[in-house]
Amino acid sequence: MDQSEREILEFVILWAPFGGPDDEEVFVRFGISVPQLYERFDSTVRRLSAGTSVALSPKLKMLATRAIHLHRQAWPTAI
Repeated sequence: MDQSEREILEFVILWAPFGGPDDEEVFVRFGISVPQLYERFDSTVRRLSAGTSVALSPKLKMLATRAIHLHRQAWPTAI
């Protein structure tokens, strides 16, 4: 998992309890649209769920676990 993927996971997890970020917040932070943010989140979580990423530190494993859990809540049949 690279730095930008980690930042996206953290950002989506942070905003999840509030219904997600708005377009302006996402654009200012990442320079992309909300749909693009969720596409990247989805892609990263799918890769992590498939176990195709490199070994992760305990902190990143916890982040990945939270992201996978959130992903399953939002898209229950996706993974």
